[in-house]
Amino acid sequence: MKNCVIDFLKGEWSRNFVLKNRDMLDKLKEITDGNEESIKLYIQSYIKVMTAQIDSLQYALSQEDFEKVLSTLQKAKPLLTTMGYDDILRMVNHVEMGIKKNYARSMTKENTLSLIDDIQDSIDKLEAL
Repeated sequence: MKNCVIDFLKGEWSRNFVLKNRDMLDKLKEITDGNEESIKLYIQSYIKVMTAQIDSLQYALSQEDFEKVLSTLQKAKPLLTTMGYDDILRMVNHVEMGIKKNYARSMTKENTLSLIDDIQDSIDKLEAL
């Protein structure tokens, strides 16, 4: 990960990665004042915390405990905001609304599973750095 962070700070990331993750990378650079160690800590924290959140979401879904799904999603929101994952955050808000308004459980479960896939994809991309 070290070389990728240095490349980012120098503005030398691969075009594909930058196009897909520019908002997140710019947000991290902004909140850390470009400090390489801080950027790495944010990325490592995101991977660790969100991996645990995925496990909690999957367990809550297996128990059909939508209140636990809701509380887990609410705990994830600050980190998603900090990392600049606005698309994932919008999906979190959508799932939250479905739970709060008692939408069909099958639809809420399907949306939550899709959200889990998106979060896992974000983790996979960060781990590949």
